[in-house]
Amino acid sequence: MINVIFMKDMKFYLIMILLLFTSFQMKGQKGYVKYQTFDEHKLKGVGRFNIKEPYVLVKKELDTIFVIKSNDRGNNVLRYINKGKFWYYQEPEKQQDECMINSISKRFITNDTVFVFTHFSMTGSTHATIVIATKKELTVIRGCKILFDNEENVFKKIQNIASIYKDSFPYSDEADDIPYSDDEYENGFCWYQTFIKVFKGKQLYLYDSKDGMQIMP
Repeated sequence: MINVIFMKDMKFYLIMILLLFTSFQMKGQKGYVKYQTFDEHKLKGVGRFNIKEPYVLVKKELDTIFVIKSNDRGNNVLRYINKGKFWYYQEPEKQQDECMINSISKRFITNDTVFVFTHFSMTGSTHATIVIATKKELTVIRGCKILFDNEENVFKKIQNIASIYKDSFPYSDEADDIPYSDDEYENGFCWYQTFIKVFKGKQLYLYDSKDGMQIMP
């Protein structure tokens, strides 16, 4: 049977992915500069005038960029750390009680591309989802069997998958459309879907790259 992780509604899943790319911020922190939003591709604040809620506070040090959300009541500070070949940020671990699924998301930024590696674990089964986000496209690769050991090794594995997925994995928006066995799934069987990003004003629209169908909003 296909893991419940990959049976979620596509639109809901995409909303969750896009929330990973929204603005970050908070008020009155020493050394922080106020911006309207934070460009994660460029790793810099954007918009210094006529700032409205929600906004961001950004502070840069030698090897770390700190970002705070104005609308984050927990006042959590996001820390992007320079690892040399990439910048790295790890989100707090999350658990979905209804399914007892643990998930950890780690973000790798290099050359204006954001790679989001989310590792899911449930009842002894572990799989990962990789999101490759550029300014123009958003690609979601599901079903990968990658265990997290350290940032450098996972980054190398993600880079390898990013270089081969178009020629190696089937394109599909539904796991049920892919003919593979339970053993193949347990051992890792990847499939992917790519979306074209179009901004109309400040609103982001996503379109399936194969059939042009509008996915969001």
